[in-house]
Amino acid sequence: MASSLWSSTGGGARPKDVKEADWEKCRNWLKNKTVTPTSAKLPGLDEVTTEYELYQYLKDGTELCRVIGLITSKHVLEGITYRTNNISNLEEKNVKLFISYVDRELKLQNIFGSRNEQVFRKFESFYKVLEGLSKISKLLERKIEVPGFDGVRKGQT
Repeated sequence: MASSLWSSTGGGARPKDVKEADWEKCRNWLKNKTVTPTSAKLPGLDEVTTEYELYQYLKDGTELCRVIGLITSKHVLEGITYRTNNISNLEEKNVKLFISYVDRELKLQNIFGSRNEQVFRKFESFYKVLEGLSKISKLLERKIEVPGFDGVRKGQT
C-alpha cells in the first residue's frame, strides 16, 4: 500500500523500505542518457513525477520511436508524426511505427500484446506498455550497457 501512495504522489523522499514503483523503474531507465540523450518533449522526463504523467509523455508515440531508433541504430526512426495534436489516429500511427520496428529489428512480436497500437487508448492498459518496455530494456541491456528493469503485472504499478 505504501508503494502506491509514494508512487502516485511522486513527492518527498522515499523511505528506504519502500521499493521503487514499476513506472518509476521505466522512467528512470528512459532518463538514462544512453537511452534518451535528449528529449524532444517538454516537459521532459526530469519533470515526470507520476505514472499518469509518464503515460501522457509516451502516449503520442514520438518518444518511443525516437528512443528505439537511437538505442538500436543511432538515428531517429523515419516517419514519425511530431505534431499529433492529441489526435488518436496520428498518435497510433507513431505507436504502430514503434511496434513494427521492434517486431522487425528486435524480433519481439506483439510487444504490447493484443492491444497493439491502441494500447494508449485507456490509462488502465498502461501496464502493457511498461511490460513491453521492460522486455526491450532487458534485451538491450548488454548492447547499450544500461541495466534493464523488471517487468510489471497488471495491478502492480
